[in-house]
Amino acid sequence: MRESTKAILWGVGSLLLAGWAWAQQTAPQAQGYQQPARYYLGSLGPGGSDQLLMHVNVWGYVQKPGQYLVPANTNLVSLISFAGGPLEDASLRRVQVIRATADDGQPAVLNVDIEAYLKRGDPALLPILRPGDTVIVRAGRMYGVRKVLDYVWRVAVLVQAYALFTYYIKHS
Repeated sequence: MRESTKAILWGVGSLLLAGWAWAQQTAPQAQGYQQPARYYLGSLGPGGSDQLLMHVNVWGYVQKPGQYLVPANTNLVSLISFAGGPLEDASLRRVQVIRATADDGQPAVLNVDIEAYLKRGDPALLPILRPGDTVIVRAGRMYGVRKVLDYVWRVAVLVQAYALFTYYIKHS
């Protein structure tokens, strides 16, 4: 190996080692589990006024599942609306809100019937979301039946195509 190549490799190695040592010295040392910020001050659009915002998660049968930054007083219907609304196969009778920590410090699961809210219009039926809540919109009962029928239909199409293929092969 040539001397210039050795010098370059030694220099690169020294820089990598120095960078690693610097990163180890300047890295913050964790003192146990640190809670992330629960609320943020910001606006949701251009020209909007500042308000308290929080992160919540939406999973399941909504148009756009994911994590959302929503105003602090957001209810369940508003969050599902932020997520594009429920999918056709969604069951709005058994929506779950998984609370990161309840009032007693333990995780809690709230079962919410959004269809009852839509029929009665009573806002007391909807929980106000808290930071870190996860909302799960499950599939309705007919989803499984629809999937089975879809599978049977696809198999029937394949069987019919095979039958037509063999018929034309024998009669041509």
